[in-house]
Amino acid sequence: MGFIPESQLQQRDPVVFAAISKLKLGQITEAQPLYGGSGLGRRTIGYAIYKLISREPAGQRELSNPSVQQNIRQNLRESHAQLLKNAYIEVLRDESKVRNYFAEQTLREGEK
Repeated sequence: MGFIPESQLQQRDPVVFAAISKLKLGQITEAQPLYGGSGLGRRTIGYAIYKLISREPAGQRELSNPSVQQNIRQNLRESHAQLLKNAYIEVLRDESKVRNYFAEQTLREGEK
């Protein structure tokens, strides 16, 4: 999961937040259900086990900190990769040609 602020985790999944907040460093949770969908369509799609690696205090981080620099680099790489992926998909979509063979066959049969 990487680093996730407590407030974000609490909003996203209160059950997982409760399980993780009880952990000490290095401990792991019991299997937690992963849910897919929303509302009435929400169903269990798998399970996850979480390990608490570290807790960091809230507040501004020093830019000279190597872990902060690494986190910034990682975020930049991920956003660049996502940008390239989106551009690639858009080019494929723009160059694609959809042909409805069923509609063509129905039209030919209708002409007979």
